[in-house]
Parts: sequence; C-alpha cells; structure tokens
Amino acid sequence: TVQTFERNQHTITIHSCAPVPLWSLLPELSRRFPDNIISSKLTNMDEILQNASSGNADIGILPQACSDKNLLCIPYLKEQLYVCIPKEHKLAEHSQLSLSQLNGFNCLLRDEIGFWTNLVKSKMPASRFLIQTDEFEFEELVRTSTLLCFSSSKAPGSEQTLKGRKRIPLTDPEVNVTYHLISSAMLFRQIEYFQAIIETGNFYQAAEKCNVSQSAISQQIKKLEQELGVKLLDRHNRTFLLTPAGEHFYRKSLIIPDC
Repeated sequence: TVQTFERNQHTITIHSCAPVPLWSLLPELSRRFPDNIISSKLTNMDEILQNASSGNADIGILPQACSDKNLLCIPYLKEQLYVCIPKEHKLAEHSQLSLSQLNGFNCLLRDEIGFWTNLVKSKMPASRFLIQTDEFEFEELVRTSTLLCFSSSKAPGSEQTLKGRKRIPLTDPEVNVTYHLISSAMLFRQIEYFQAIIETGNFYQAAEKCNVSQSAISQQIKKLEQELGVKLLDRHNRTFLLTPAGEHFYRKSLIIPDC
C-alpha cells in the first residue's frame, strides 16, 4: 500500500476539456516538479467534475467557472476561436462572424480538440465536418481546399499554414472562453492545514496561520491520512516527524497554493 501511495504521489494527474491549457500548464508543472510524472488526458466536462471532486484528478480544467462549493475554482487562461476562410470565399468580406452564419458550410476539424468538437457541431447542425487525425494531412487540406477551418488565439506558428486565408473572430460567447482550474475544496483545505503544519513546525502555529482551532487541524489531518490510507506524520507529544509518505505528499501538495 505504501509503495502504491508513493508511486501515486509521484504522479500529477490533469483532466482537461481542451488541449490549449495543457500547452502551458504541463511544461510549467514539469519545470516546477521535475521528479514527478505529469499525466494528462482530454475528457468530457462531467467526468472532469466527477474526478476532481473524488480526487481521482489532481487538477481539472473547465471552459468556464464552476459553482460547486466543494471544488476550488481558479481562472487560468483565455482562448478565442477564429474561423479561417479562403480569401476568395463569399464570407471573407466579413470582419466578424457567428457560428450560426457558418451553419451549412462544410468544415475541416482536427481530432482531439476536446469540447470544441461538440460545441461547433451543435451550433452548426446543417454543416458537415471532415475530421482529420493526421496533422500533416490536415495542414495540406487547409492549404489546398476551400473548406472552412478553425484556429485558436493560442495556436503557435499557424501563419504559414493559414496563408491565403482570412482569420475572422467569432462573436459567440461560448467560443470566447476563460479556462478554470478546479480541485477538491475539502482536499484543498486539508492540504492547506498540512502545509501549514510543515512550514510552521507545530499544530498550534498552523492553526493560527489558517485561522482555525488546533483540534480542527488535527481532525482534518487524521481524515486526510484515512483517505490516503497512509500515515503522514509521526506524532510525539507536541512535536512530529514527517514519514516518507508525508514527504512525498508535501512535495506533491506544492502544486496548490498554501494558506
């Protein structure tokens, strides 16, 4: 059990609704935690909420704020969607467009773009979508076909691929998103208390730092240990020592701000 715990504590798990926020978050986590394995996957928003709430995902990423009081929610990154239209296309005269105006026109799409796929399909029911799994084939079709395609405000190095196309911003509120990072609020509070104990050196000062009673901190640390299935602290009267599992957990906990 301890070996499994230690292996899990070396892994930071991210579940995201789209690839763009991972482009910046994963390198930052790798830089800050070089000894950890960073695991990520794209999944739907219901699964992200469920796994963040249960602790199966350390961090979830949603395209909007989350009102669930059991989840910590922090704004992270903005993204805007553009439609890219051949300059000779009749829609190219517009300076901005909506998805309803694109409805009925056929489009190219990349696979594995998360919630964007369902969003544009639901807003453009009369359109057909040619979904490409190969990046080279997708870029060739962008250069040579008259099909519409989409681009992100965060897409790097797309100028050459989109040469000959006009990049037009979309006005739909749903395509101008602010990604939010979410994590279990209860786990967050327990981590706050645990970090405070380590950083202040005792339960009394940790309680003062986090503005709670000493007994509340002690109870939450015991609950945290029960949930994790390992002992984090060896208590000796008014002092404590970190266990090996506690050291691993403390290093991992630093991905979340302290009190």
